[in-house]
Amino acid sequence: MRRELLIIREPGEQIPEEFKTKALAEHPTALGYASPQEGSRIDWGLFTGDEDDLVAAINQLETAYKDDRIFYHLTGADEGEINYESLQPFELMSSGKDDEKTTLMVAMTEGIFEKYDDAEDKENTNDLRLVQQYLQPKIDALADVLDSDIERMLSNLAKDRTKIEMTDHLAPRGTVILIPCKGQAISFAENTLQGQWKWGFATKTLGFMPETKVEAPATEDKPLTMKEKAALRAKAIQGTATPAKEVEEKKPKTPEEEFAPVLKDPRFYISNGRLRVKLPRTQSFKEGKTFWNSHCKLDTPKKSDGTVDAAVLYQGWDFEKDTQPNSFLWGTKSKLMGDPKPKEAEHEQGPAVPTEPVPTEKKPEVEMTMHIPAKQKERYLELMKAGVFSKPVSLEKLKADSEATPAPSLQLGEKGFETFLYMSRNAKLKLGSEVGTHTVLCLLEEACCRLLGLYGQKPAQEAVATGTNPNVDKPALTMKEKAALRAKAA
Repeated sequence: MRRELLIIREPGEQIPEEFKTKALAEHPTALGYASPQEGSRIDWGLFTGDEDDLVAAINQLETAYKDDRIFYHLTGADEGEINYESLQPFELMSSGKDDEKTTLMVAMTEGIFEKYDDAEDKENTNDLRLVQQYLQPKIDALADVLDSDIERMLSNLAKDRTKIEMTDHLAPRGTVILIPCKGQAISFAENTLQGQWKWGFATKTLGFMPETKVEAPATEDKPLTMKEKAALRAKAIQGTATPAKEVEEKKPKTPEEEFAPVLKDPRFYISNGRLRVKLPRTQSFKEGKTFWNSHCKLDTPKKSDGTVDAAVLYQGWDFEKDTQPNSFLWGTKSKLMGDPKPKEAEHEQGPAVPTEPVPTEKKPEVEMTMHIPAKQKERYLELMKAGVFSKPVSLEKLKADSEATPAPSLQLGEKGFETFLYMSRNAKLKLGSEVGTHTVLCLLEEACCRLLGLYGQKPAQEAVATGTNPNVDKPALTMKEKAALRAKAA
């Protein structure tokens, strides 16, 4: 399982040895760093666990940059779970070329970033997709408009509208830090796991008690609405207006404080100052859709191709605006808040759709017959006579083809091929829909070769058994070497 940790170490400080040891033990795959230098460049680099001693690397960095602020990104991942391109930091801006290139801005990210889930892209991380699809285009556009003026770009990025825009990309948990060569780094975070100490900051505490409370950045007070101004004027007329000093000192509760009892229920969370409902991650996709349709007024969210958008589905909806009037969630919220009476439905509505599927009578499984349906038989013979199928090949050609790639029995291992041979008819029939037609055809091809007495792949099997297979004995490539090979192929 992939794990990440982002650390900021302040100038003149050192990361405690205990914290550093535990951080590297839990994140042994890679160590990235970045440190702004004299307002003109960023020193940054990357160490990988399969090539470098990460303990020695971080100790050298702590010494070399003891008087500077330095940012670290640590990664822990299983073999094949992450590629070299996804390791951090990510370079966003630079000037010059090749040996004269100077890095002006980098980004570090840590979190879940569900909006960028992609089941088909298992090589790249959500962090990389966040940078490629959102951060990099945004920085490029700002650089074009503001002539790559770092200070003006930072001023634009620090505005409230950018923070609100970023919130949608951070759910359900995430931290993004933009590190410029000059000026203060800008951070955006939706993270309850972070901790702050005298020596610095980390996106996870790793069990170490924070020394100081992490405070949210100060925001400007919202101006009064017309309705609130009218209420104050009415009080002033009656001689009961609240003194200005009292108004200033009496700060309204934050949404997190107001709904603290409700947030104990994992189905509720706060985003952009609004109470929202999210689907439990333990629910299956089908259960998630049922929960949405039962308790939300909105239609099920869909992508442009008409399929359900799982990322939006699991982010949920605005509780006050979009929850069905007859949903039990109203009662749950009232009970947690201690309200004497739950919210009543604003209009009559039919009974709620049950959240659990109604049990249906299981149909008896029909045994597959070996009789070929008449229409399929006629079609097969018709295609054969028409010469649609390729002509039979020689045994030599079949044998040569079988030697070209490892046999399915070799690829699957653990008696995978023998399991296929002894499957029931019904199991073979279902196999295509479960694992794909291509896999079934590969298994059938080996079965045909065995039936014809072709053992072109037998030497390969013997090589594996005796430990002489070159593919087995060859040392694994490092992440950096794999990235170089992909770059050459491109």
